[in-house]
Amino acid sequence: MKTAKLFLVAGLVAISYSVRADYSATLFEQGSNKAKKLYTFELKSLSNGAQDVTTATYKDLEGKTVYEDKSTLEGSRLIKSEIVQHQTGQSATVEVQGDKVVFSKTSEGKTKTSEEKLGKSFVMSGNFQRFVKDNWSDLAAGKTIDFRYGVWDRQETVGFSVFKTGHEDLNGQKAVVLKMKPSSFIIAALVKPIFFKFTEDGTRLLEMNGRVPAKQKSGDSFKDLDAEVVYTY
Repeated sequence: MKTAKLFLVAGLVAISYSVRADYSATLFEQGSNKAKKLYTFELKSLSNGAQDVTTATYKDLEGKTVYEDKSTLEGSRLIKSEIVQHQTGQSATVEVQGDKVVFSKTSEGKTKTSEEKLGKSFVMSGNFQRFVKDNWSDLAAGKTIDFRYGVWDRQETVGFSVFKTGHEDLNGQKAVVLKMKPSSFIIAALVKPIFFKFTEDGTRLLEMNGRVPAKQKSGDSFKDLDAEVVYTY
């Protein structure tokens, strides 16, 4: 069973928007001691005051775009996520419409849609960091936070929980380590947990270890990829 994919957001260029924040990251092969680079990541965020639109772009080492995610946000609330997975030739839209989450995915020229009721806490990669920041005091206090994660390629949401596992010294900086795992015991047996390292105040994600949206070449196809990600601000 495919795991939910953690990836960070997308963007829209318009004269009325102003740049809010940019950062980048490098994806490394797991277990390579951050020596073997796989992909690069860049996030650009723009705001018009009422909404933020972010663009997350993953590129291979030759500079070719392999994955794009554009998310429209109101505060920490995800309004819409538009995804293009260039490696598999798929595209998708996930949009909140009233009390529903509507999924649309196009693959091999065919488009399929589905919808489900919007839960109290709906999260995708576009608003994940803001969701964490909103709940930082509880997470820092050791509480477990539950939410529904939108999995675009499965066209459904999956229950997850996130909680603090401890602290770690990261290049001389004290980091808080969070663990994200499926809420269902059955799914948890199939999906590896994802680990995040945040600054002590929860405002910046420093590192991530787990499933990423870019895939790995395997023969004539692509397979899911787990990687170590290091962020630069």
